[in-house]
Amino acid sequence: MRLPAFSSPRILIGGFAALVAGSTLTSSSTGVESGFGSFPANCASALPSCSLCHAGSSPSASGPQVRITTASNRRALSFGNTLSVSTTITGGIAGTTGGFVCETTAGTFTGNGTTTQVVSNPRGITHVNNTLRTWTYTYTAPTTVGLVQLTSVGQSTNGSSTGGDQFAFSGFDRAATSATPVRLFVLPTSVTNFGSACPDGFGNYPVLGANGTPSVGNTSFAFQMYGLQPGVIGLFWLGVNNPGFTGLNMNALGVTGCTSLAQNLVASVSLVTTGTASSVSQQQRAEGTATVPLAIPNNPALQGLVFDVQGGQLDPTVQSFRSLPLTLTNGLRVVIP
Repeated sequence: MRLPAFSSPRILIGGFAALVAGSTLTSSSTGVESGFGSFPANCASALPSCSLCHAGSSPSASGPQVRITTASNRRALSFGNTLSVSTTITGGIAGTTGGFVCETTAGTFTGNGTTTQVVSNPRGITHVNNTLRTWTYTYTAPTTVGLVQLTSVGQSTNGSSTGGDQFAFSGFDRAATSATPVRLFVLPTSVTNFGSACPDGFGNYPVLGANGTPSVGNTSFAFQMYGLQPGVIGLFWLGVNNPGFTGLNMNALGVTGCTSLAQNLVASVSLVTTGTASSVSQQQRAEGTATVPLAIPNNPALQGLVFDVQGGQLDPTVQSFRSLPLTLTNGLRVVIP
């Protein structure tokens, strides 16, 4: 082998068209959905979003922060796997009322009917009531290999009118006019997730996946990493883990909050991630990527081979809390069928 949209207590279902027409609008506290009721198909991803119905509520540095989190910080899934996901709003207008929309580029959402719901399009989910600022719902992975992106918009509201509310898109920058996605990866057969990643200095978790089944003779097989810092040294390790190995906590080595998931190393690769290292926007959004090809020879003797891989990066954004500035991805266990 060779290693080289959105809602609040008074969200107005009439949407932008009705605003332009100057019509009297109907309010709703039970959420809205991207592409439904005259709301844009990307209302959880970019402007104008909540400002369609909430005057003066554009994102700002003093507004709320919106985060998407996943259970156990998991980012890599097999076909049809379910994952618990949450959208949380902190800061912004004082109080406890608000609303949200989350969208996915692939796969589907399921609400619980009490706090979250899918209105008509299962690729978008919203709140049922406006009395919370954290909502938890279920994501189901599709049957197509590759990157999936989740974006969300959330609004802290005053509970009394459509004025004086504040909204923001998911991500580190409260004033951003578009959402920073949470990146998931749907894995091919014979590749399974092992452990979880640790975050960069802006709260982004990188994800490691593979572009296809690692079959004998698959010379185009490759590992793909997303959610990295741009223009930095990316790292990749291949090893064979001992039975029962669940990872090595890296706190004592100065890599706080990270776990090493590849043991008995056979090979390693370093490369430069895509993007511009000096771009603050790309840093905050973790827009760097990397690909590591692993051409699998047409040799039947390789069938049944098991190995483990993990990626990472030399990360300047974590120097304030990791004395060894590394950020690591999830691990993968690969079985050649």
